[in-house]
Amino acid sequence: MKKLAIINSGAVSLGAYEAGVLYELLQAITAHNAADPANAILIDVIAGASAGGMNSAILAQKLLFQADRLTDPADNDLYLPWVRDVDLTSLLAMNPNEPTMQSILSSDLIDAISTRYMINPYYVGMNLQNNSHPAAAPKIRVGLAMSNLNGVTYELPLASGGNVPYTRFQDEVKFEVDPANPDHDTPDFWEPIRAAAVACGAFPFAFRVQELLRSATDYPNNPPPEFPKTGMHFAYTDGGVFQNEPFGLAKQLVDMNDNHLFEQRYYVYVAPEMRDAASNDYDGTSGMSYFNFWNTAKALISAIFNQARYRDLQNAERINDQVELFDTQAAGLLNLYLAGTVSAAMTTPATSPLLATFYPGGAGPNLNADGEAARTRLKQQFDDEYQRLRTQKNAVEADAWIDSILLLEAVAGLGPRDQMTIFAITESADKLAGNDLFAFAGFLDVAYRQHDYDRGRMSVRNFITEINADPRCANPATFLGPIQYNVAALPPLTIDASLDGFKISAMDVNKRQALRDRIYDRIQDFLSEAGLSWVVREAVDIAYLKKMLDDLLGL
Repeated sequence: MKKLAIINSGAVSLGAYEAGVLYELLQAITAHNAADPANAILIDVIAGASAGGMNSAILAQKLLFQADRLTDPADNDLYLPWVRDVDLTSLLAMNPNEPTMQSILSSDLIDAISTRYMINPYYVGMNLQNNSHPAAAPKIRVGLAMSNLNGVTYELPLASGGNVPYTRFQDEVKFEVDPANPDHDTPDFWEPIRAAAVACGAFPFAFRVQELLRSATDYPNNPPPEFPKTGMHFAYTDGGVFQNEPFGLAKQLVDMNDNHLFEQRYYVYVAPEMRDAASNDYDGTSGMSYFNFWNTAKALISAIFNQARYRDLQNAERINDQVELFDTQAAGLLNLYLAGTVSAAMTTPATSPLLATFYPGGAGPNLNADGEAARTRLKQQFDDEYQRLRTQKNAVEADAWIDSILLLEAVAGLGPRDQMTIFAITESADKLAGNDLFAFAGFLDVAYRQHDYDRGRMSVRNFITEINADPRCANPATFLGPIQYNVAALPPLTIDASLDGFKISAMDVNKRQALRDRIYDRIQDFLSEAGLSWVVREAVDIAYLKKMLDDLLGL
């Protein structure tokens, strides 16, 4: 069996692309698991940010409780919300009671769509229980990246006395879905998850800030001090602000499932476009004269924003570097034991008392419960090497080697760790129709979203073709492939190539004008609320505002 963690990035209207990827990936896994049950692939972790978080919540529910809503390519609960139901016309049609100073587009529409697919099925007689998808693990952990505008305050104790307070604005909602628990198949269980998914996708200014009630149990490993028993209300905006690619969140959930012991673990990163590096325009040739006030401000904002977004990618790289270092050192020690340069008689007198200080409370050669669990984990993690040493030497030498690397791990803080084997399913911007206008362009017409959904499906087919051609498929015990999905035998996808890389300037002029007018009205409202007089607002308008919006929308 192979376990799969899916990481859905932020996408805005390109959530339609992600929906296509997820749909086709599920078809592929279903076919594969039927054809090769010994190497079945099961999804047990899903993490998402922004639009990817909304897709993650829907996907988890349908995988475990409503698999029949993931079968039809044009009538499934990933396709319908992103392709059919959300459109610029409906987004601009705000309800009369929606506060106009809180968003440009209708947040009530997003609430209604999420309720339609995640809550309403419980009230129309559908039986959601016991309808698990072939790609679903028995239980699934889900994580949504969140941006907490209040911030959660913690305290760091000081050895000299007192505490240093600090505040985290990057936040997360994590939950486990277990069909064996009847409470998980209820609207009461899914309503706070639905609300969190909407908050996760609340793109700043486009959609209004969302309020969620959080409790101390949401922060079990490091609870904020003086957290009220009744919980606290926090304001949330788009989770992609701080972690648009939530690799670290996925890794947390994986560790909770695997305890670092499962070797056939893979990650699939789903993103509409592999994001380019975000370095600024300074090329070193113009000297420090480049950094006037304006260019300094742009560079600083870009550095702060993008550093926060890249943090999870850096964490993934750091984890893999630590694993590689530890593996190298363990291999070096193994060779010394095999050669007889180092032996149990030489190392045990040193490792035994040192390990007893790290894992006190054990009796004789035994460590405490944590120490014995660590020994067991390393024997499983390095089973091939351990058995090799037992065969060529003996069990005493093999156990001494395990204790040597256990001590190395404890002293250097290198473990427990398992390497993140990450695959990516992405598409270049010049193949997507909705990528323009900061990925909002897809909302202008259903044809663009359909195009991107089909591109997502095609990306999976291309991905599987490439995976299956990889020489590493010769050993499926250590590689994701081969995936038993006959791409060549599938009905071809009809994709209108004229929509590839479509630009906002070529889209419906009436819709662009309507969007311009809405943005213009909101900016004027903002300037008025900020206390600027009509004269000043008109001066801003004449000098800059209208031209900027026309340029932005190709008018």
